[in-house]
Amino acid sequence: MPAILKLCALCIWMALLPCAAGLLPCLALPAEKRTFPRIAVTGFLVTFAVFEIIAIPVLLYTKLGDFELLVRIYSAAMLAIAAGGVFGAAKSGGTAHLRAGGMRFCAKGSGACALLWAAFAVLLCFELFMAYSHASFDGDDAYYVTQSVLTYQTGTMYRYLPYTGISTEIDFRHALAMLPMWTAAVGRLCRTHPAIIAHSMQPLLFIPLADLVYYRIARELFRDREEKNLLIPAFLVIIALLQIFGNVSIYTPETFLLTRTWQGKTLLANFLIPCGILSLLLLAGEGQPAENTAGGRREGYLLALLVCAASGLFTSMAPPFAALLLTGGTLVMDVIQKEPHMGRFVRVLALCAPAYLYTALYLALR
Repeated sequence: MPAILKLCALCIWMALLPCAAGLLPCLALPAEKRTFPRIAVTGFLVTFAVFEIIAIPVLLYTKLGDFELLVRIYSAAMLAIAAGGVFGAAKSGGTAHLRAGGMRFCAKGSGACALLWAAFAVLLCFELFMAYSHASFDGDDAYYVTQSVLTYQTGTMYRYLPYTGISTEIDFRHALAMLPMWTAAVGRLCRTHPAIIAHSMQPLLFIPLADLVYYRIARELFRDREEKNLLIPAFLVIIALLQIFGNVSIYTPETFLLTRTWQGKTLLANFLIPCGILSLLLLAGEGQPAENTAGGRREGYLLALLVCAASGLFTSMAPPFAALLLTGGTLVMDVIQKEPHMGRFVRVLALCAPAYLYTALYLALR
């Protein structure tokens, strides 16, 4: 396949279709609330959840883990979800203007606002350039990226030992976390080697995706502040600086984001946990009519469900951690608020069911 066609396929399967998939759950929100950051964050959670839900049965109940079957089912499911989202949005009022909130603020704000957004854009471009041009390698490449390559080449999942190439039994300590298989599936769909996707393409996707979640968090934190036009880009500039200068050890989330972007633990620390915090921020407004009218409560519950459903893709410790974060955070809100809403805790507890099921399956197989 020519390089230009591979690049187009990568844009479709790694960006366009996940964003389009976000339209389907966002149909629960008013049309004016279907903004690009909201659709994109929701869409990638849907994408990861769908892949995990399809991949686990294929791994467990097909001979040698039929990777080609997984790719066919996943591609059909994504196309159906994206088409349903686009059709449903067209029938229900469309979406809000797909423009960044910061650009809208700058149109009404001062030169300082534009300067802060420009500073953030420069920092983000620097991160992406360095991540692409200085691809980092470490010992975990020998397992995770090699698993993607073995799957891509053999059509099986977790049936070969990455260190030696010898056939082996499924290692359930790692096998249920399917991010390496997602990398291999994108490689198969785009006819691109998984190592290229892991080290060159995923940083260009996951770093902006993490910043989109932080942007949504900033919107919620500064929603009622008069100076939010300045506070939101300032918040993102600080986040970008922390990411760039956060390499104080090999274990910090910032180090993982910029040098080990292809690992599931990176997405756990820099995407999933912030999504859980965003869900709690949205749910914190329950009982306030303005928030309910704006769809904040529905979005909070939707994010809680998607966070738990997608968590297993990243690492085996993510589902119990996500459930603890959401239920514990909701319980704390119920305790400290003057007018607690215990129904909120019960609903969040129920929405964490995918995390409980994954944890039970992991413990049974281990």
